[in-house]
Amino acid sequence: VRVEGDAAALAGRTLVLEVNGAERGRRTLSSRATLPDVQRFEIGELGQGEHRLAARLTPADDLPADDGAYALVRRVQPKVLLVAASAAGDDATYLRAALQALAEPRFDVEVSTAGALATRSLSEFAAVVVSDAGLLAGAPEQGLRKYVEAGGAALLTLGPRTLQQRAVPLAGALLATGRARAAGEAAARVAEVEQSHPVLREPGAWRSIRFFRHVPVIAPDGAQVLLRFEGDAPLLFEQSLAKGRLLTFASPLDRAWNDLAIHPLFVRFIAES
Repeated sequence: VRVEGDAAALAGRTLVLEVNGAERGRRTLSSRATLPDVQRFEIGELGQGEHRLAARLTPADDLPADDGAYALVRRVQPKVLLVAASAAGDDATYLRAALQALAEPRFDVEVSTAGALATRSLSEFAAVVVSDAGLLAGAPEQGLRKYVEAGGAALLTLGPRTLQQRAVPLAGALLATGRARAAGEAAARVAEVEQSHPVLREPGAWRSIRFFRHVPVIAPDGAQVLLRFEGDAPLLFEQSLAKGRLLTFASPLDRAWNDLAIHPLFVRFIAES
């Protein structure tokens, strides 16, 4: 609590701190204090929700209006919306387990189908993770776009449903054709890692992950490619969409496609993403 004003007016007065109407501490103030004076109170853990704080000088003086200060503190547990074809699928299971394994930040995870992107407000979520961007079409894609462009964050993985599209929903990356398309059916290794990016704090570990298949795409204009395969195809790229950010990972969390989900790197990657 920061106390300002006339030091002489503090003589014989007490500073009282209240949380939600209950007193949580008090200090006797001295007229010899150097103003502004900062008094610190230990108030303990605050649960989720809104908390009303009040600091009061007692007894009141001839100008009681400036003897109190008030604040509203909102404690929110960050939430992540995980969109998947099935809550019981391997991809949803791996992603949910990784998100819930984090100690800091600790996330609440809600699993839903793509329809939720069009029917509810996404502003309550710290991030949205979509397992296979091919699930996005029409209203769900527009709902997610609106959320990201307003300052949200999203992570897309690409899988079998994306292969049925001409372009990656939301990201806009075109699917490769010809020989590049066929290369997606062959095993590949990571060859290039953008080591300066905070998502990739363990660059060496990426080269040990086995990719049996991937979705071959052409990175859109303006995207920063963070991971590339040996054949130069992008594996991970980042885009800015208005005020928000989008990460796209060109392979699903499916053991038939790669072994990322059982690699020690996986939880760290999800945390940093």
